[in-house]
Amino acid sequence: MAREQAGANARAVELITLSEGRSVQALHRGPYETEPETIAAVDALMERERLTMNGRHHEIYLTPVTEQRPGQEIETILRHPVWAVDP
Repeated sequence: MAREQAGANARAVELITLSEGRSVQALHRGPYETEPETIAAVDALMERERLTMNGRHHEIYLTPVTEQRPGQEIETILRHPVWAVDP
């Protein structure tokens, strides 16, 4: 389905399986442009809890990407797979 929706950009669509285990995530509500503020809050929590990245950051779009416009309020789950740093 994603390839059909991508049309001419279908070569850019790929399926990735993530086996991340423990994660830190946040629900971002607001325009796409303010997402870095939410990611900064996740990074601060990770630092306080002595967690480090253990995989790729990824996003789960609750507002369909096709409906997103600059400045529009959207909902996106921002997720970092993590592991604990030894104390």
